Amino acid sequence: MKDKQGNTWEFDVIAKAGKLAIIVDVESSYNRMSYIEHFTQVVLPRVPQILSDLLGYKIVGCIASFSLEDTIVQKASELGVLAISIGGNNLELCNQELVGKII
Repeated sequence: MKDKQGNTWEFDVIAKAGKLAIIVDVESSYNRMSYIEHFTQVVLPRVPQILSDLLGYKIVGCIASFSLEDTIVQKASELGVLAISIGGNNLELCNQELVGKII
């Protein structure tokens, strides 16, 4: 998607339920802190401006990857972002304790 300034934004998954919107950032290898920092500091704050149909929604971030290091899951939890590990036919919510706090 392009914003009003012509910047391009990519959203891998957008899920809505009631007034909750979950924005999922998928990387084949989410192995850099800079990925999650960019997602939480740059992308998520801009979501309501870029996706105007989400105005008034509670925006929840989620990262997903084939493998998530413990340090990435810990950082995601500290930032209030869900973390999902993808493997075969399974999805594992790596920081399930966060669900009750943010949703």
